[in-house]
Amino acid sequence: MRTSISYTQVLADDLTGNGMLDLLVSTMNGHLFCFETDTPWTPLRAWRSQAQGRNVFQPREGFQGVVISGVPSGRHAPRAVTGVRFPLEIELHDARRVPGTRVHRLEVRLGRELLLNRTYELREGTQLLVVREELPSPAQPFEGLLTVQMTNEHGQYFEDVISMSVNAGFESILKYVTLLPLAAATIAMTLASIATRTPLPI
Repeated sequence: MRTSISYTQVLADDLTGNGMLDLLVSTMNGHLFCFETDTPWTPLRAWRSQAQGRNVFQPREGFQGVVISGVPSGRHAPRAVTGVRFPLEIELHDARRVPGTRVHRLEVRLGRELLLNRTYELREGTQLLVVREELPSPAQPFEGLLTVQMTNEHGQYFEDVISMSVNAGFESILKYVTLLPLAAATIAMTLASIATRTPLPI
């Protein structure tokens, strides 16, 4: 029986986009294996790199974390928005059993541009806070990563990232809008020529 040896950490994410958690295993021979599971995927359950940001090996599910809501299963289909402003729904998870109010500073960045910097409080006994914000779109069309960063009162850091396009792709629509008058004029001239039985102008 042929065996493969792996010295790297097994990573977990929805790699196939079916809403279930997949395991990514790499071997010493340079092979990558993706194993599907029947475990539902959530951003808090995913483990996309050996070091999870600044907290390194800090777990998130059942503890703390931030989730961008309202996105498709997995992170492979980019979210496309248009307009001067766009809505964003964010879930702040904090299951710590500590007395008093817990403070969380939230930052939202589109690429390097800071769109939101605000502090939210979770009262004692509250484990989930859903935040809905209207964020300004950048001045130029954008295609890249939207990053939501959460820092608690102790400086512990959590983030969630999705691929996003803002006011992008309108160039392809413009070329069709430009061609519409020419196509309409050509069709009108052809129909008039058929009706009057006169040749088209050369």
